Amino acid sequence: MVAQNMSLYSCLMMTSVIWLVQLTHYPSFKFIDKKDFLTFHQFHSSSITFIVFPLMLIELLSTGYLLLTLKNSFWAINFLLVILTWLSTLLVSIPIHSKLSKEKNEKIIKSLVITNWPRTIFWSLRSIILLWSINV
Repeated sequence: MVAQNMSLYSCLMMTSVIWLVQLTHYPSFKFIDKKDFLTFHQFHSSSITFIVFPLMLIELLSTGYLLLTLKNSFWAINFLLVILTWLSTLLVSIPIHSKLSKEKNEKIIKSLVITNWPRTIFWSLRSIILLWSINV
């Protein structure tokens, strides 16, 4: 029960964070003055990591534990969504942020917003699935 709660609550928190980032924070990057952008982006990257990394790690560990102990398709689907989120973060989002840490570029910012949609969808799906499972 503890692992299920950890998985649920970390997912719900990340879903809230990702929607805030997707709809307001990332789009606001284009309004940051070019001379202040690198300092701003460094602040964003270090601050958001402090919030997001522990939650993502809790999700990974708790959902992985539930998959290994309960061994059912429900937790397999959940774990797959967690892995897809991690892959999207590591292979897409972090490299884009790496580019933005060197220069402000409108095309790269637009790319960040567009390529963040899969993560937004993955976390939203997990939240819906987990909340649905409580009511079943």
